[in-house]
Amino acid sequence: MLTNAHLHFNESFSPAAFSDRLVCFSTGSKEEWEEVSAFAAKVNAAREGLVPGGASCLVSAGLHPWTLEKYAADDIDPHDRLHWLEELLADKGEKVAAVGECGIDLYTPQLRGLLSLQLSVFEKQVALAVRYEKALVVHCRRSIQYFFKYKEELKKLPSVIFHAFPGTLTECESLLDQGINAFFSFGNVFLRGGRKASECVRNLPENRLLLETDSSDDELCLLNSVFKAAAESRSLPESDLEEVCLRNFCRAYCLS
Repeated sequence: MLTNAHLHFNESFSPAAFSDRLVCFSTGSKEEWEEVSAFAAKVNAAREGLVPGGASCLVSAGLHPWTLEKYAADDIDPHDRLHWLEELLADKGEKVAAVGECGIDLYTPQLRGLLSLQLSVFEKQVALAVRYEKALVVHCRRSIQYFFKYKEELKKLPSVIFHAFPGTLTECESLLDQGINAFFSFGNVFLRGGRKASECVRNLPENRLLLETDSSDDELCLLNSVFKAAAESRSLPESDLEEVCLRNFCRAYCLS
């Protein structure tokens, strides 16, 4: 069974297209949460009880660093927008697979200028994940050093899923050595031959690897390509890699 550890919803998706794999959709607002949750419910209704945890289509919720940039441009305080996330966790926590994606992005001058805001919003989301015992889906771009600074809080979480991890194999190992229950997910950059991503996919401990597509109109085609390339990289049959990622997906999202 294929697993997609991180995907953004596309209105062209149909529930039937997700009948044969596990996926976690990422949402960033109340409106998006409601739309994607309704979609996920249609997928899960047809598959109830067939997979660990009784659901094959999961939904996470959080404030992305890029969203903070948009709010700042519109003079909106993103802390106010965190209320929907806290209310969601309080009222429907059992339906929230994880908090995120959230994190820190220092790729552009504009984002670097919002560092204090990014840190504040990230800290609040980590605190919510700790309080409600949720996995955390992390966006990390040119900011890996901050996740070592937050290691004590991250260690309290059931798991931390580093989506599209941009770091080195040594940094993966260092995060694990800190006692963080970390999983590392790879997709487009790995397919394009990114050196660091390729090294991680090839050499990560088997029980820490996840694969994803992030965003794609043709999600299944891309997911198949990611699995094929990763299986070749690790010198594994694709079926064996699917079993590895299935176990890791279930552990990362606390399905078993």
